[in-house]
Amino acid sequence: MSEPSGDPGSDGPSAVDQTEVERLRNEVAELQKQLDSERADKPTGVITEPPGQTGPKRHLGRTTMSFILILIAAILAPLSVATTFAVSQISDTDRYVSTVAPLAKNPVIQAAVADRLSKEIFTYVDLDEISDTAVAAIGESADLSDRSQTLLSALTGPLKSGIESFTHDQVTAVVQSEAFANSWAEANRVAHAEIVKLLSGDQSGALNLADGKITVDVGFAVEQVKQGLVEGGFELASNIPAVTATFVLYESDNLSTLQTYYSIANTFGYWLPIVAIVLALAGIFVANRRRTAVVGLGFGVLVTMAALSVALSVARNGYLLALPPDANREAAGIVFDTVTRFLYEGLRAAALAGLIVGLAAILVGSSRAATGIRGAAITVSQKSSNGLARLGVPMDKVQPATARYATAGRIVAVVIAIVVVLAPEYSTPSLVLWTTAALLVVLLIIEILTVPQPDEQTPEAEQTDSETETQVITPA
Repeated sequence: MSEPSGDPGSDGPSAVDQTEVERLRNEVAELQKQLDSERADKPTGVITEPPGQTGPKRHLGRTTMSFILILIAAILAPLSVATTFAVSQISDTDRYVSTVAPLAKNPVIQAAVADRLSKEIFTYVDLDEISDTAVAAIGESADLSDRSQTLLSALTGPLKSGIESFTHDQVTAVVQSEAFANSWAEANRVAHAEIVKLLSGDQSGALNLADGKITVDVGFAVEQVKQGLVEGGFELASNIPAVTATFVLYESDNLSTLQTYYSIANTFGYWLPIVAIVLALAGIFVANRRRTAVVGLGFGVLVTMAALSVALSVARNGYLLALPPDANREAAGIVFDTVTRFLYEGLRAAALAGLIVGLAAILVGSSRAATGIRGAAITVSQKSSNGLARLGVPMDKVQPATARYATAGRIVAVVIAIVVVLAPEYSTPSLVLWTTAALLVVLLIIEILTVPQPDEQTPEAEQTDSETETQVITPA
C-alpha cells in the first residue's frame, strides 16, 4: 500500500491535497460565473418552465382546487348516506315494514301497546259500575247483617283491581303472541302508505300535520283480547265493540321539517352519492400529491360521518325532551333507534371505510413506519413462497406467469372490494371489515405467487460473497 505524499509528521495538508482543493475551487468559481451570466440575460423573476406551466402559481392553484373538491365530497358523503337511507326506507314499503317489524317483540314496546289497548278497552267497560253491580247483587241475594254488608261493600275496590289486572294480563298475552307480531307487520304496511302521503304533503290520508303524530292502528288486537276475556269467564267483554286504537310511532310539532327533508331526499335521491364520488375522484386527479389527497379524503369522510352521527344523537335527545309529559319516552326512544338503525350503520360503515382508505394511503408512503410494514409484508411473502417451494410447489415456474398479471390482479381485487362495499343500500361496519380482510388476503396471495425466488448458490460462492462483504478496501 502506497503512503500519502508529504511529511507524515506534519499536521497540515499534503501538496497533492492542496492542489486538488485549488482545482475544485476554480471549478466552483467557473460554475458561479456561468450561473450569474444566465441570470443577467433573463428578467428578474422569470423561471424557465415547460410550456403551459406557471411554476409555483400553477401548483398552488391545483392544490387549492383539489382541496375544495375533496372538502365538498367529504361534506356530501354523509348527506349521501342520509338521502339514500331516506329514499329506500320511506319509499320502499317492504323495507320499512322489515325495519319496524322487530318492534312487536320488544318488551318495552309490548308493554306500551298493552297499556294503550287496556286503556281503550276500559273506555267501553265501566269497572266501577261492574264492581258495584256485582257487590249489590251478592248483597241482595244473601241475608247479610249490616256489618257483613259493610264488609262486602269494601270488596268493591279489590274486585275492580282484579278485573283490571285480569284484563291487562289477557291484553299482554295477546300482545306477546306471534299472531300479534304478524298483524303488527301488516298494520304497519297499511300505515306506510299514509306516512308517505303525509311526508309528500298530501293531506287526504288518515294522518295530518294538525295531529303532529305518525301512528299505527293496533285495534286489530282488541278482538283477540275480547275472545280471551270471554273464555276466561268475563262475559261482559263480549259487549266491547270493534275499535280503532292507535299507537304513536312519532310525535312532534315539527312534521313540516320532516316533509322538507323528505322532499330534499326525493329530489336528490341516489344522485348525490354519484356526485360525491365524481368530486372526490376529480379532487384526487388534479392534486399535485395524489397520495396526500387520498389521505385527506379518507380522514375527511371519517370526520364528516362522525359529525353527522353526533348530530343525529343530539337530534334524538332533543326529540325525546320535546315530547308531551304523558308520552312514553322510553318507547319513543326505542322506536327512533329502530327506524334509524340502518342510517347509523351506514354512517359507521362509511366512517370505517374512510379510515381504512386514509391508512392505506399512508402505508404506501415513504415514512419509516410505512416502509417497515411493507418490508414485513414482503418478508412474510418471501418466506411463504420459499416454504411452498420446499413443499414441492414449482414456484420458479409459477412466479413468471403470475408476475405478468400481478398488477391487473391487484386492480381487479381492489375494484371488486369497492363494489362489494358500495353495492348494498345499507353497508355495515362488519361488511367493510370483512371485505378489507378478504382484500388483504388476496393481495398477500398475489404477492406470494409473484415474489421472485432467491438464486441458489454453492457453499463456495456463499463463502466468497461473505468474504467480499467483510473485506476492507484501503486507498492505493
